[in-house]
Amino acid sequence: MNIRSRLTKTSLSLLLSFLIPIQISADTIELTNGDQISGTLIGISGKLVEFETTYAGLMRIQQEQVETIETDKEFLMVDHKGQRTTSLFERDTDVSLTHIARNDVVPLIGEASVLANRVDVSGSYSTGNSSTQVYLLTTESQLTRPKSEHVLKSA
Repeated sequence: MNIRSRLTKTSLSLLLSFLIPIQISADTIELTNGDQISGTLIGISGKLVEFETTYAGLMRIQQEQVETIETDKEFLMVDHKGQRTTSLFERDTDVSLTHIARNDVVPLIGEASVLANRVDVSGSYSTGNSSTQVYLLTTESQLTRPKSEHVLKSA
């Protein structure tokens, strides 16, 4: 094998190594029964851990069923005493002491609050051989204060 051929193969393999996407690390939840789930942690609220996976969509898991959480991004966490911190979930983080965890909330200053609302409206009506009527209205309101979070969902 000549030097030109070797150099071409080396250059090609180096180029391909840069073009192949690097796998992005995912968040991991370990359940009390030992199962592990990979995906993206959305947050914790109302004793529910919201976790998004590519294979099962949005999952809502009872907080007492979660043993550990590991994330690669910081979360705004509020414990049961109202103490707020911003940190990663690591293997040694006690999930049971976390009252609220959000990564999409801007840290609040003083007594400021953040209110977010969402309304989804859909409808379906058909005529012909059969009559079908489907109407759906879902709402979600989330009020986040320095020491608490309130979520109201209706369907």
